[in-house]
Amino acid sequence: MFIRFCFYILFVAVFVSCSSVPSKSDVPAKKADKAVSETKIVPEKIVMRKKLYTPKEFFDIIDKSKNHYILKSADETDVVDFAKSGNPQTSVNPYLRVVYENGSNFSLKVEEPKGEIAELYEQAEEAITARDYKKALALYEKTMSLDENYFKNWTYLGNTYYFLQDYEKAEKYLKKAVEMNDIGYQEYLFLADVYDKTGEKEKSIDAATRAFMFNRNSSNVRIILNQILRKNGLRIRENRLKFHYTINKLSDDSVEIILRKKDNAKYAGIAMCMACWQMEPDFYRLMECNNCKWNAEILKNRECFMGAANNIENVRSKGDFVTQDEKLFVEAILSSYLNSIVYWEVITPDIPRLVLLLPKAEKEKIVEYIKKYVYEKID
Repeated sequence: MFIRFCFYILFVAVFVSCSSVPSKSDVPAKKADKAVSETKIVPEKIVMRKKLYTPKEFFDIIDKSKNHYILKSADETDVVDFAKSGNPQTSVNPYLRVVYENGSNFSLKVEEPKGEIAELYEQAEEAITARDYKKALALYEKTMSLDENYFKNWTYLGNTYYFLQDYEKAEKYLKKAVEMNDIGYQEYLFLADVYDKTGEKEKSIDAATRAFMFNRNSSNVRIILNQILRKNGLRIRENRLKFHYTINKLSDDSVEIILRKKDNAKYAGIAMCMACWQMEPDFYRLMECNNCKWNAEILKNRECFMGAANNIENVRSKGDFVTQDEKLFVEAILSSYLNSIVYWEVITPDIPRLVLLLPKAEKEKIVEYIKKYVYEKID
């Protein structure tokens, strides 16, 4: 009873007023991605629900639960960073191509060079290493004569023109490669270099951002991106998705939630949401289901980020202190970038191909999100 009372004192003021947050925050729930929003029955007979639970509903779940939720406060807690860096070993294959079938249907296929083209590529790469760019150009022109429908011929021919400082032709060939394969991170990375040399700053940042979106785990992509960002007075914002709380599962029916004394109201929602997903059968069974694990992961993070945004906005509206990173996080959620945050920040580092399979409109939203909320100006 004491535990329930503690939760009530801490949470009721925060969550009862959650309806005061602008209705725009509900937009992501209404426009849920198809993979999450459709009711889907998997072999284990588990149903993926449509709606997102609100912070108030999570409070009610905890209040009625048979599990024991123990609330504590401390001067410091864990710093949970949702902006994952990703494993470089899961970098996307540069020969990965999107293949469209029957109009809107498409699949991903690795199309590595074969036969004579593969042999010519090896010779051309040796020429590039030796800085004999004219020889490399002749070799790539020969591969183009063998198969002008192979997208990488356009890519490497364009990049060779870049080395020859013929930026007009480099752009022409690389843009053609992108038309043939619009998920090619390598093509966008080469284009970013071209635009950097021609002084087209916005185009350079945009192309590098698209390479980053499609292959965020690549160390080479990050090196070139950071170089371009620094030239333009920008850098990656490191603290954009950090929250302060600790969750300790003590037993099958008991969990401890620790919040920081100085700002417990800001992080209560996300901590409570994450604890529910660990403890409540209707939640963790979704995570254990092989056929719906990643849909459940998307749903979990969407709900918990919504809870965090509601709490932070409530604290801010009362005149209490919130950091600039927290303000930008709430702004991103209210501006309908919730899916972008979940897909690109949380899921893609573990499943790099996910972003490649998203609808074009969602990819454009991710590019917007990265430019607006992942980059920041260098002081």
